[in-house]
Parts: sequence; C-alpha cells; structure tokens
Amino acid sequence: MPETGEDADYAERAAAKSAVTKDAWEATIEDMYAMAEELEEQGWEVAAIGAGHTAPESPRAEPEGRFGLTYTIPDNFAEEFREAFREDGFERYEVYRGEQEGTAFQVTALYDEATSTAILLAGAYELRYANPLIATAMKTGEMYSHVRLLDGTHLGSFRHDDYELFFPDADRRMNEVTEEMEKAMGAVEGEADAGTVRRMSGGEPEPNVNARVGIDAAPDPAESREDPDRADDEDA
Repeated sequence: MPETGEDADYAERAAAKSAVTKDAWEATIEDMYAMAEELEEQGWEVAAIGAGHTAPESPRAEPEGRFGLTYTIPDNFAEEFREAFREDGFERYEVYRGEQEGTAFQVTALYDEATSTAILLAGAYELRYANPLIATAMKTGEMYSHVRLLDGTHLGSFRHDDYELFFPDADRRMNEVTEEMEKAMGAVEGEADAGTVRRMSGGEPEPNVNARVGIDAAPDPAESREDPDRADDEDA
C-alpha cells in the first residue's frame, strides 16, 4: 500500500538523510586515504583505518568507567593497528571533522614522532548522543579515543588534552542542554525537550550501536587507493 501524508514525507526525509550521510562517509574515507598518501610521501609509516562503528561514551555507558570516542574496527585491521600502536606514544594529534544531518564525520590523525608512525582513524557518530560525553570532557578537561574489535577486545587508547578539537561547539551545546534541564525542573519558563532531558539523565544507546552509518567494515585500502570512486562501495 503506498505511503501517504506524513508517512510519505518522513520516508522521503529519511531516504534523503541516508543518501547525504552515505556520501559524507565515503568522502571522509577518501580524505583519510589522501592524508595517508601524503604522510607516506613524507616518510611516515601509516595505518589508515575506517571504523565500522563509532560511539561517544560517557562513564555511565562504559562498564569500565572510561569515556571518549570508541572506534570498533574490522578484525582484518587488527594486526595493522597492533603493529602501529605504541602505548606511550602518539602525543601529537589532529582532528578533521564536519557535520551533516546531525552526524559528525571525522578523521583523527595520531602521530608518534619517535618512530615516524601515524595512525588515522575515521569515524562517524550521531551528535544527539554525544551530550553526556561532552559534559564529561568539559569537566575533566581531556578526551580519549579507544579502539576495539567487534567482540569487545580492547586494542589501545589515546589520551587527548584538548576536547575542543573534537567538540568545537561544546559550550553552545551544553548551554542548550542546561536550559532544557532547567525547563524540566521548572526553574525557567518553557516546555522542555524530552529527548534532551532523557539523554542527559543517562538514557544513552547501547555502546557502539548509535553511530552506525550503514557499514559493517572499512573499505580495503588497496581498492580505495586504486580507484577512489569505488571507496567503501561494498561496505557503505
């Protein structure tokens, strides 16, 4: 039976959003491999990995109490990450990000100067689930990136001393959340947004599920570099 009225409008909006986020993810992957090629030309050893899932997790969502962006990477990239990772390295980092349709797309570049090794992590997550993490990062003044496999195996973590690179609009987002919470408590006039209040009250999604953007594995590096137009076609 054909959809009509509001149902049809919603379906059209959902389809349009899906197309936009798919294109944004493919562009993110292409950017990551372009960065990898530039670094390799400069003599760096590079591990470029696109996460299958990325989740913004606060201590309330993470059983071990840690917080940060958790990247779940495909098993076939595990060895590449292990070979590149050094627990006491990668103090220098850069974050390249953009937003489309309420989703953040970013590449985090981590540099180990001592070994001339770089790890590039591409990920995407829905901003509406990031508020508890943003609040934690602002309170502690730091951020973390964690890498794991689908079975939960923890491969490594990185500490970052500047959360604003990850959340450049943190102050604005937290001000909006504070206003909604005050409305919910009756401290100020207005009707509170139930979704905002629920998220700030701990109603977070299951870890590594909320940020899914329609992929189960990162694209093959060789395929992506040979033909950028095919990047992530099978997995996006």
